[in-house]
Amino acid sequence: MIAFIEYSKTLDLSKASDLRKFKLVNLLMLIMNVWTRALHFGYIVIQIILVWYRDEAWMFLKTSALPIITFTLFNAFVSVIPTYQRFMKFLHKSIEHESLPKDASEKMRRQSVANLEMVANEMLMEGSLDMNDRVQLFFQSLEKREKMDRRQTMPAQKINWRSAKFMRALSTPVISTHDD
Repeated sequence: MIAFIEYSKTLDLSKASDLRKFKLVNLLMLIMNVWTRALHFGYIVIQIILVWYRDEAWMFLKTSALPIITFTLFNAFVSVIPTYQRFMKFLHKSIEHESLPKDASEKMRRQSVANLEMVANEMLMEGSLDMNDRVQLFFQSLEKREKMDRRQTMPAQKINWRSAKFMRALSTPVISTHDD
């Protein structure tokens, strides 16, 4: 993982070939992260739990539940999900850059390259952090989230009373009055 991060620091994103290499490196990092932190870890945990269950090692199962849940959540929220989010963020910015029309102004092209480099630097900075710094960044991102005022999320809609009566009529059960 560190080798990929260091290699990606040497790439010039304004060149099309280096941009493709950068996208490939990020894809490989995502695949490795999902494989090692999610799939392989899950497989190993399941195998260990099955052995303890077959051996009726109830004390091991009870005492290992909290660490297994903790490490699973850690792998998901500190490693796999942030890697996926960074990959998708860069992918969208690179698609935006590649889809610029041929007659785009020089200012627009420079801005697009600057956006790419900014996202790439964020990815590289976060990728080179040790685990303590990653956890700290994760908790800071949770604190920065603003509470959303629910009243402003969706405009109030006028109720169509005819439609409401029709839906109410359809939802009432039909009671048969004749005996069979």
